[in-house]
Parts: sequence; structure tokens; C-alpha cells
Amino acid sequence: MVKPTLTKCINVDPASTVTSWIFFKAKAAITVTAIDCIVDAATSVVMTLRECDANAANCTDTEAAITCATTNSPHSGGIDDAAVDSGDWMRVTRGTVTGTITQASLCMTYTEP
Repeated sequence: MVKPTLTKCINVDPASTVTSWIFFKAKAAITVTAIDCIVDAATSVVMTLRECDANAANCTDTEAAITCATTNSPHSGGIDDAAVDSGDWMRVTRGTVTGTITQASLCMTYTEP
């Protein structure tokens, strides 16, 4: 049986004082297979996809920080920590913003068992 491939995305305001967004709860164990991101205008924003526990705390990086630009910015290579436990939350943190950006989007593609 072929594992289904799904994608979840989050759109964030890089100008917000919030720098960490909770956006997805894994209902089953999943494997992250790809990460893409993009910004609407200007230059770039750094974002990091993180896996957190069932209370959205105690987070670890799923992948090292990615610089998201005005063209699709896919992560290249393997995902550092692709396995996500059932019941865990995914979070995106924002790092350095370069230019005047009004929105940034990060997408996580994954497979379920």
C-alpha cells in the first residue's frame, strides 16, 4: 500500500511581535519529507520547523533554519529529524527578517503510516 503524502502550510506575519507559531498536531506518527517556504515581497525571512511535545513545549528542530525568499525556497537534502511522534505539535519560529515583508508561508510535506 502506498503511503499518502500530505502537505500542511502556515502563513505568518513576519512583522508581528510573535516569533513562534503552533500550527499542526500529528494525529499519528508521521515522517516529514519536504519543507518549502516563500515570502511575498522584499528580501527574505529565516524560519525553522520544530517538533514539540503533546503540550506544544519542549521543542526540537525538525530541520535547521531555512532562509525563505521571494521564489520558492525548498529545503534541499534530507530532513535532519524527519520522524514526528503521534500527538506531537509542529511549530514554526521566525528568525531574521530582511526587507519589508508582509507575509511568509512555510509548508511541510509528510507521509503517514
